[in-house]
This record gives sequence, C-alpha cells and structure tokens, in this order.
Amino acid sequence: MNLTVMWLVLAIILFIIEAITVGMVCIWFGIAAVVSMLSTFVTSNVYIQWLIFIIVAVVTLVLFRPLAKKSISDSKEKTNSEALIGRTAFLTDEINEEKRGRLKVGDVSWIAVSQSGETIAKGEKVKIVSITGNKLVVQKV
Repeated sequence: MNLTVMWLVLAIILFIIEAITVGMVCIWFGIAAVVSMLSTFVTSNVYIQWLIFIIVAVVTLVLFRPLAKKSISDSKEKTNSEALIGRTAFLTDEINEEKRGRLKVGDVSWIAVSQSGETIAKGEKVKIVSITGNKLVVQKV
C-alpha cells in the first residue's frame, strides 16, 4: 500500500471516530495524519513521517484542545429550571417557619422556601439562589 494512501485512510478513520465520539481527541491525530500524508510528497522515509505524526499530534493536542474545549463550553446557555437561578421574583404567598411560600416566574407558579429560614412577606422581592427538588430556595433582596 502506498504511504500516502495509508496516511489518508488513517486520517479518515480518525475523523470518523471523532465524529462518533466528539471527545476532541481524535481530531488532532487526524490532523497529524493529514500532515504526515503531505510529508510523503517530500520524503519517503517512514520514520520521519511517523516522527512528524507524533510531533504534530502532541503539539496540536496540547496547544489547541484546551482552546477548542473552552470555546465550546463557553457557549452553553442555562436552560429549564437551571435558568431560574439568579433571577428575582415577587412572592405570591408568604414564607414562614410553618409554611412554604409561592412565587411566580413567567407563567409558572413555584413552591418557595427561605434559604435562611426567615419569614418573608407576600409581595416581597426575592432572589432565587438554588433549587431543591421542586422547590425554589430564595433569599430576600
């Protein structure tokens, strides 16, 4: 088998594995295989081609993977109930030691409990600090 074809086949296999796993690992080895494939036009020495593959794979993995992972993870938006944390709302029912209160966020009415256990009157502005089960944990603003 021609070395150029071998490197091309290896690159395609690595890119397919990356597409299936989406782990941001195989892509760098696929890029290294493409560079090694291009090196077959310059040298026919297999050892030099493997050395190029290893160097390019390590350099791209170490330098570019953290940047790629950061750019992907920064674009995540909070969704569903997770998006409620940090928002403010007004209580529709009082919270006290004996009774949970309620608040409305958008069109949904939620059970609310005080983070500190203090009594919070109906109509008070509160900040949602966390979610426990189906209850919003709030603090007075």
